[in-house]
Amino acid sequence: YGLMLLLAVPPLYLTYRVYRARLEAEARQGAILEAANDAIVTMDHNFAIREFNPAAERMFGYQRLDILGRNAEMLLPARDRVPKLTTFREYMAHGHGQLRGGQLELVGLRADGSEFPAEITVARVSPTVITGFIRDITERRAMEEQLRQSQKLEAIGRLAGGVAGLHEPDAEVLHPLRGGALGGRDHRDWQRGVLRGGRS
Repeated sequence: YGLMLLLAVPPLYLTYRVYRARLEAEARQGAILEAANDAIVTMDHNFAIREFNPAAERMFGYQRLDILGRNAEMLLPARDRVPKLTTFREYMAHGHGQLRGGQLELVGLRADGSEFPAEITVARVSPTVITGFIRDITERRAMEEQLRQSQKLEAIGRLAGGVAGLHEPDAEVLHPLRGGALGGRDHRDWQRGVLRGGRS
């Protein structure tokens, strides 16, 4: 019996170590998910949502327990679901496409039906699992629009200034008698000539 006990202890200890390591890894992963500012959404090959962190809850308006297991297409407007999910499926299966080594801009759909511009970076965990890191870029888009409007107004101002300069009246044209040709003494001589002509 003692020998059997000795033989059983190492496998049990190894199982315990593996179990503890898994718990620690899950705890680290949970801390990362909790602290992340970006929404983190993990989905399987059927696009069933497997992870949904607090930032994703705030961004999309769904509670984690309510959305786990549901299809990720609900986070996209109906018009974008087919093309975007096709892009995700291609990257998940083969590791290439638009998402490889880059970001993809898309439109997110909140629980209340409102839409917002977003940017997603996707990590391929396996051929059947991907994780998306999603950032709301509403403020960035607003700043870009303000910059475009500012540049447009600046261009209009320069154009208006140029046109005004082309049509600005010349003092020599509007007031020939005040110009250099008839100014001062020449001007008085011209007046005397007119008066003499009037008396003759």
